[in-house]
Amino acid sequence: MTTATTTNPEALVKAKMRALAKGVQVLALSDPNRFICPAKSCPGVAYEVVVHPTGDLSCDCKAGQNGRPC
Repeated sequence: MTTATTTNPEALVKAKMRALAKGVQVLALSDPNRFICPAKSCPGVAYEVVVHPTGDLSCDCKAGQNGRPC
């Protein structure tokens, strides 16, 4: 799994607003810092989102792999 940490607070807020507007549902895993997020643009695909101790997020989607919030 390839992930890139996103630290830009403004970009994270915009990503959260996009996700809420699109009705993205996040599924919690047994580790409280790991989540699965189904892709809205690719049915049947899901990505792992990790919340790091610093509060930064990483995702294994294409945007996350390039250091951008998804």
